[in-house]
Amino acid sequence: MELVWENEDWWLAHLTDRRIDNPWWNVQRATDKTLIAYYRNAENAERDRWTPIKPGRYLATFTALPAAEVKYWATYQSSGKVPEAGDPSLAQFATTPDDIEAVYLNGPSSCMSHEAICYESSEHPVRVYGAGDLAIAYLGGIDPDQEVTARALCWPERKVFGRRYGDDDEVLACALLAMGYRDVYGQGARSAFNGARLLRIEDDDSLIVPYLDQPCQNFNDDGEYLTMHNQGEHCGQETSGLVSMEPRYEYHCECCDEGFNDGGTTVYTLCGQNGGHRERHWCECCAENTFYCQGFNETFSGVVASDDWGGETYTQAWLDDNTFISDYSGERFSTDDLVTMHNGDIWSEDEFDRYGQEIDGKRYAKEDAIAEIERRAASEDDAQLTMEV
Repeated sequence: MELVWENEDWWLAHLTDRRIDNPWWNVQRATDKTLIAYYRNAENAERDRWTPIKPGRYLATFTALPAAEVKYWATYQSSGKVPEAGDPSLAQFATTPDDIEAVYLNGPSSCMSHEAICYESSEHPVRVYGAGDLAIAYLGGIDPDQEVTARALCWPERKVFGRRYGDDDEVLACALLAMGYRDVYGQGARSAFNGARLLRIEDDDSLIVPYLDQPCQNFNDDGEYLTMHNQGEHCGQETSGLVSMEPRYEYHCECCDEGFNDGGTTVYTLCGQNGGHRERHWCECCAENTFYCQGFNETFSGVVASDDWGGETYTQAWLDDNTFISDYSGERFSTDDLVTMHNGDIWSEDEFDRYGQEIDGKRYAKEDAIAEIERRAASEDDAQLTMEV
């Protein structure tokens, strides 16, 4: 493995973000195994010239990882061993409603850490996390004479954890990372908790639900369980402990006109030379019928004309303005590489360098250049013969 974190979602997202503006960006393990190396600029990438750098310095400079996680991954990369700070034995997990409530009452302060009597619900809202899918990872103890020093909602089956609370939150994060968990905040994995079940407990005409942290603050109600979903029909952002059983939508999709929550996607249904036109806000389902144009860095409806080039998708409008089809090979190239031949055909620079020849400032295919040279030679011979006669 080149990099110990190479399969982490936060790293894949980081590379994607960097390559939007710097397509040449790449990182690998350096010859010195304690270092990594990267291309500092396009020129170095073209020359395959790598710049060595300490793992911690790279992560601190180019990523948004918290300091403790930078230290964790940097130490892991340099030594090849899981750092002691990431001791998985430190983390404990509360899975039953009683233990989950005890973690909240005996630990870091938050809107959900008060006694049950402080909420409008008939029982403590966090108890609904004990449906079997989710757990609360924590450090410390839940007995009355002990203290929970850090906690985080997690989904053990998917190995993901969410927002962390407490003075020792970074220690908890490193312990979870050492167990193979992924931080949904560091990775921007908005759908990591989608589908997680919550206990469905009615309270008059409402449902008992705690305040749900990002990135999944909404849920659906199937009548048996509540299921977390970042575009669910109910908003789980109440601190009272109760949410109405009537769905509440933040947005309406401008494609299907259905209500939805949590963002959606900005989609353009037309494209011009300067990018997208007719901006629309679509739900997650409708957004499946779209594509991302690497040229304009915008999302377009699937009905907008597009084509693939170099493994990426582009609108036809962007391709028409920024690329051309070679008359020599029929392949597509950037207009920066365009050269015009003597007969008006257009080739790429590379094609001309390999298969062309310049004569008196004009570009010819090699076979045409040979014919032109022979023609000129014959013409000179005819002229010489005429003079002699």
